[in-house]
Amino acid sequence: MNQNPIIPVPKSLLSKALRTIALVLPVVLVFGVGGYLWFTRGHCADGVDAASTGECVGVTDGSYHFSEDLAEVSDLILKQNKEVLASGKPYVSIAVMQPTLPTDQDSSTPVAVRHELQGAALAQVVANTSGSLPRIRILIANTGSRSDQWRPVVEDLKRRAVGEDHLVAVSGLGQSLTSTHDAVLSLSQAHIPSVGSRITADNFSGIPGLVRIAPSNSDQVKAVVAYLHQSTTQAMLVQDVNATDNYSATIASAFAANFPDAEHRLVGQTEKFDSSLSGVVNTFQQMLSDICYNSPDAIFFAGRGKALGDFVSRLSGRQCTGKHLTVVAGDDTTNLTDPGEQFRQGLATNVTLLYTGLAHPATWTTRPDAVQSQAAAVFRGCRDTCYGSLFQADRDSLDDGVAIMAYDAVATVVKATQLIANQGGLSVGPADVEQEWNRLHDSQAVPGASGWISLDNSGNPIAKAVPILRRDPTGKVDFVQLSSARSGQPMTPGR
Repeated sequence: MNQNPIIPVPKSLLSKALRTIALVLPVVLVFGVGGYLWFTRGHCADGVDAASTGECVGVTDGSYHFSEDLAEVSDLILKQNKEVLASGKPYVSIAVMQPTLPTDQDSSTPVAVRHELQGAALAQVVANTSGSLPRIRILIANTGSRSDQWRPVVEDLKRRAVGEDHLVAVSGLGQSLTSTHDAVLSLSQAHIPSVGSRITADNFSGIPGLVRIAPSNSDQVKAVVAYLHQSTTQAMLVQDVNATDNYSATIASAFAANFPDAEHRLVGQTEKFDSSLSGVVNTFQQMLSDICYNSPDAIFFAGRGKALGDFVSRLSGRQCTGKHLTVVAGDDTTNLTDPGEQFRQGLATNVTLLYTGLAHPATWTTRPDAVQSQAAAVFRGCRDTCYGSLFQADRDSLDDGVAIMAYDAVATVVKATQLIANQGGLSVGPADVEQEWNRLHDSQAVPGASGWISLDNSGNPIAKAVPILRRDPTGKVDFVQLSSARSGQPMTPGR
């Protein structure tokens, strides 16, 4: 006989329990599945999360590869970082911040991103094998396409500046966009110094804590105008009026202010287009009649490299191909990687394309006085720590200048930390580096591979070397001459 008879559950209690289960179960399922989906879709790696766009953004020590194209350089950075920690010696971290997965909305390219990280990694290797302290760690920070996801990344970097990473500065920074400007301002307010490798827009000048090794847009324009004045008397201006792009606006205003004088003039009105709208190629086509009507010797194109490719492609359709035309553009032309057959046809119709570079290896042989030989040797030599031995597949791809500029940006931070350490300050913080920016001029100018870097009180390089480059229809880039904003003469020690 059963000693524990089953006691029936009252119907009212059973009904209440079933109703409770019916209410609670969907909530449990939603949160459970939602949590799983967040973990699988929203989390990419330690310090790296998926943005609403699906792109993985954040900060890594190299253990996470933002793309397979970046695997080799990420692994080198990670290896260096591990060796620094294992050494037990004082170290600091430098974050290389940029959009690491550029889309069609970006002016940068995957090749430029790779070269940026290669230049930074090379500077890390050179610093860590020099025997100087502190040792250098590199962090890779992806701010998303057009740096639209900069906020969570910058907040993470702020935490790392006061944590075990010992972050002392941020380099790279990407392109001269409004989002980049906002990110730099946020770093400035937190007293985290930054050094821009390729930002050139004039409105970045004077931001506290920011220095840049690239000549400003105004300085680049002055350098190319000094060259144009030798052979050109009248020019036209074509300008991108995209409101989010400071680069185009500042080079346009600089050219309009510096080209005209008693012997040189602008002809026609400024031909404007908006790269943020559709119909750009069509509006370029319609410009051709006015170009022929005004008959300029040169056209200054104030826009990004991608738009420049479309513009040059249209020039083959102009009616005045018998008159030679020189098209002049800024440094973003380096992002014009494979513009296609129509572009080559445009150049073949009596058109010369000139542009300002930020760095070029021909400088090391044509103007050795403008570059310290030891700085050039890390790219030209064949030692274990030279560019060609570390990145053999890219050893002949220095013409875009990106790796050189990225190297100089990190080397600028390294010099600041070493100067502090030489004064007995092995515990280096962001405020120390920001203070040291004020010393990097004249006798303590940075011997960059792109040229000497002597910073003025607004954080800009004084009379920085500006290569004038020419691109032919085959895509080959030729070095024309070295110029600068100071009557064409680049900065050298003692001058």
